[in-house]
Amino acid sequence: MIPQRLEDRTNDRLAGSNYLVFQPVLRITYQPEEFKAGDSHGFKPVEWKIEFRPDAGGTHCAFLVDQSTGQCHFFGGVPIFGGDSRG
Repeated sequence: MIPQRLEDRTNDRLAGSNYLVFQPVLRITYQPEEFKAGDSHGFKPVEWKIEFRPDAGGTHCAFLVDQSTGQCHFFGGVPIFGGDSRG
């Protein structure tokens, strides 16, 4: 298998930190969890989406990943929650 490291996918780093910067983030597609009675839960059989537009200053959303801890953040942009990704 070929190694796939996050640092190979970006040249940007947040100055003075361990954060790798991935940008622009245009869309996130995810599968929401479904909680059921008791300890049983799984995922809903749909995909939801969040799209990002630039903010008033023109800044796009960026995804920040701390290389040493794995902590992640989204920064900037304007999120538009769209629900089901089929629509």
